[in-house]
Amino acid sequence: PEVWRGQHEAIESAEIDNLIEPAVGTGGVAKFSWYVPKYTATEDPTLLTHFGLTANGPDGQAIRRKLAETFLRPVRWKDYCENFTPDYCEEGDEVALRAPETEEEEMQYFLSGSFYGKFNATAENDCDANPETCTGHIINVECTWTTYVIPQAHHLNIPVSSSGP
Repeated sequence: PEVWRGQHEAIESAEIDNLIEPAVGTGGVAKFSWYVPKYTATEDPTLLTHFGLTANGPDGQAIRRKLAETFLRPVRWKDYCENFTPDYCEEGDEVALRAPETEEEEMQYFLSGSFYGKFNATAENDCDANPETCTGHIINVECTWTTYVIPQAHHLNIPVSSSGP
């Protein structure tokens, strides 16, 4: 089976129970890449390459502002119901069809058929209040996985940061 960091105990248990063959390298290597949704890229094709994301040169502040205004922060289901609806999602709307029913659901950013997700500007996106530090949001992987998103953004001077998933 394919094995990722953080799964070793589950794999070892499945091997001991003879549910799977011993985990060995298969030669395959996973890859995480940056991407921009098609509708966003259609709206602004400059976002398709790191050159359109880099806040260098005379247009640096304009690019910083563009990323901060384009890539908003995700909102957890509970926070959406508490802060964006008058009745804690009792009525339901186009974003949340109902209120979360468990603590696990409260922490979700998306649940197919129930919560379609919301993105919102926060202080981190506010370039008027924070012109030198405002950023757009980038979704990153779990902390137990290895990724180079943060170092890439830093070294390419791409003003994005992750403050959620």
